[in-house]
Amino acid sequence: MPQELGAAVSCEEIIAEICRELSAAGFHVAQSFDLRSARALFPDYACPHHGTALCDYQYSVLLIYGQAAAPETLIVHGHDVWCRILLADNPHREATSHLASEIAQVLAAAGLILPADCEQD
Repeated sequence: MPQELGAAVSCEEIIAEICRELSAAGFHVAQSFDLRSARALFPDYACPHHGTALCDYQYSVLLIYGQAAAPETLIVHGHDVWCRILLADNPHREATSHLASEIAQVLAAAGLILPADCEQD
């Protein structure tokens, strides 16, 4: 899976779909960070891009657990109806761990990424 993929849908839509597809495939998905939830603590915060409190930017971190002891980290971020999906680099990933490629295969089968994006670099 390449470093970063784009999708012409909202972050909320793609996060829900990612969670649904990966859970159905037997993975456990935990959302460890959600920018909108964090921003709710600061209602008067002005968005640096929009200049208002009505910011639609989203940044979410998903921890995806499979059979491996450690999870893979998937980051989804964007605004409006455009988002990016990033499988975070993990310098401590075991060479024998296939979790990242299994995740990419599930996302490709669901049409969330292109099958060619499943190839390892």
